[in-house]
Amino acid sequence: EDASIIDASGKMLLPGWIDSHTHLVYAGNREQEFVDRINGLTYEEIAEKGGGIVNSAKKLQETSEDDLYLQSAKRLEEVIKMGTTAIEIKSGYG
Repeated sequence: EDASIIDASGKMLLPGWIDSHTHLVYAGNREQEFVDRINGLTYEEIAEKGGGIVNSAKKLQETSEDDLYLQSAKRLEEVIKMGTTAIEIKSGYG
């Protein structure tokens, strides 16, 4: 009896995306590592080149909280624009 009726004539209703696992807070990206893996490098070889999780954690620790907030807010706005309606943000690399 408290329900509202919304006239959706001529409209389209789509479900929202629920992202139950994302690492939205990070500093930099690891795109090159995906290319390295495709080219056959092992995780150990990538780490020897300066990549990997240890490098990601180091970059995160070296980035100010304000910068991390601004970067993450931008990413959040982007996923909202793509239809994400709920998100759980993991803490990432410490």
